[in-house]
Amino acid sequence: IVSLIDLDDRNQHARLQEERSRMTNHVFPLGQWPLFELKAFLLKEDTYLLCFRYDALLMDGASMNIVGQDLLHYYYKPNQKLESLSFDFQDYMFIYDEMEQSEEYKTAKDYWTSKLPDFPFAPSLLLKKDPAEIATPKFQSLTKILDNKKWTKLRKLAQEKEVTPSALLCTIYGDVLAYWSNQRRL
Repeated sequence: IVSLIDLDDRNQHARLQEERSRMTNHVFPLGQWPLFELKAFLLKEDTYLLCFRYDALLMDGASMNIVGQDLLHYYYKPNQKLESLSFDFQDYMFIYDEMEQSEEYKTAKDYWTSKLPDFPFAPSLLLKKDPAEIATPKFQSLTKILDNKKWTKLRKLAQEKEVTPSALLCTIYGDVLAYWSNQRRL
């Protein structure tokens, strides 16, 4: 816990912006535990700001949602334990091993393995600098929020194409990558 209680609002904000920048740009050393950081800032006598960052190697979006739900659970009900899990990693590995032996798995693996020689290369985007030359990468979060009118229009277009809005946005993303990397087959 880092106390910012003695700082005025402006200086608290500046200190939190510094910390946000540090956390955003920090690259965890691979193979060195932990690949996450949890930090609390005391802003007022009874007000804390909790900051959590993690390496994308550690968890996917669904796992992050679970961690977020668990953090909120303990925030709102600090004395109430979470229910015990009925399924653990050992169970998962057992089922995964069984699945690998199935005909369905073997058929799918053979199918995708046969497609590998025809897969397009990774996007070859124009870069200012070779990524290998960047000692400390800097990251920036960009956000675009669609207003209700544009979101409705996008959902209608997706419905006309008989796809979900997520599938439509992923297709657009792929098209943009293909355009900027001069690879039609991305």
